[in-house]
Amino acid sequence: MTQTEILLGLVLALTVSAVWQMVQGIRGLKQQPQGYARAIGRRMMLTTVVMIAIPLLIMLGRDQWGAMTSLYAVLAGLVTVNVIWLRRIR
Repeated sequence: MTQTEILLGLVLALTVSAVWQMVQGIRGLKQQPQGYARAIGRRMMLTTVVMIAIPLLIMLGRDQWGAMTSLYAVLAGLVTVNVIWLRRIR
């Protein structure tokens, strides 16, 4: 396996993980709308900001990361989104 294949596999795993965590959060929102609304809203806002920042990472990292810049930027974004959603909603 090449480094690109390993990173693409990691991107796929992180995407599935982030989507699963978001679905769980939204399902919790349906069960407890009053308690979860603010927490889910904040996490969705942070997720949007992170995904908007990916093109900025690509522009800033072109010189240092070379041809794999976009893959590294997406990977960094997905790791950040997983960290945002990993924490238990109270």
